[in-house]
Amino acid sequence: LFGPIVGTNENDGHTSDLIGRFTLKFPPYFSVTHRFDIDQATGTFRRNEVYVDANWGRSVLELSYFSLSQEEAALDIEARKEVNAQATIGIFDHWAVFAGARRDLEHSEMIDDELGFGYEDECIGVSLSYRRNYTTDRDVSPSTSILFRFNIKTGDQSDQPSSLFPRHVFTTP
Repeated sequence: LFGPIVGTNENDGHTSDLIGRFTLKFPPYFSVTHRFDIDQATGTFRRNEVYVDANWGRSVLELSYFSLSQEEAALDIEARKEVNAQATIGIFDHWAVFAGARRDLEHSEMIDDELGFGYEDECIGVSLSYRRNYTTDRDVSPSTSILFRFNIKTGDQSDQPSSLFPRHVFTTP
């Protein structure tokens, strides 16, 4: 029925990987998601991702782990193991502070970090943050950026816990 390119032809001795995702949600505050790609022949993870999200009012905590084996790496993405953490903490009425960081576990190096603060109400959202990229890619050296975000809300947009700052800001594709 399926050709060998699909990975289901058992006549040639090859089988496809076991690919899956599961999410446990404990509404309204907490969720855990695990995405994986397991080589059925060896039982090893080719790709392994774990995301933990916690929401409390206007505050959000996000933690993630990402592992990509050499076999799964594409031409533009190298094998890696990373951890990502970020938090948006609602302080005072409409004010929030934000911090996020991504670290390479294989080389014990920081990849990115960002710190910021902002104001958000039912009409507008304004934030200012500092972002540092520590990586070098060919002729592009590490960089520092100052980010200014401005949102005008229209209609019936409700306040999301982290709408002032992006969710999973350093997540790997």
